[in-house]
Amino acid sequence: MVDNMYNVVFEYTKEVKGYKGMIFYTSFADEKTFEKGYSPSLQKKQKVIAKGVTPEEAVKTADRTPYECKINAAFQDAIDLNTGKINPKILEKRVATVIMAEELKD
Repeated sequence: MVDNMYNVVFEYTKEVKGYKGMIFYTSFADEKTFEKGYSPSLQKKQKVIAKGVTPEEAVKTADRTPYECKINAAFQDAIDLNTGKINPKILEKRVATVIMAEELKD
């Protein structure tokens, strides 16, 4: 994470199905680069929560992702793209990662 970058915090919308509510951030070279790349199709999938924030603020904001959204994303990650079914082994690992990350925050 570089301090002189333009940091933008996003939240996935319902258009991204299982990832709805997940908060994340991306760093851009500058505001102009962000504005140029934030297309209408991305705007449907990613809502801006904060722009031009420090790296610390970006991380802190992303950490506010609701627990339920993280679990839903774990289920989404566990879907086998070939079969459309949940792979239990992947699900177990993804959920364990969410739980461990939550415990480390406390």
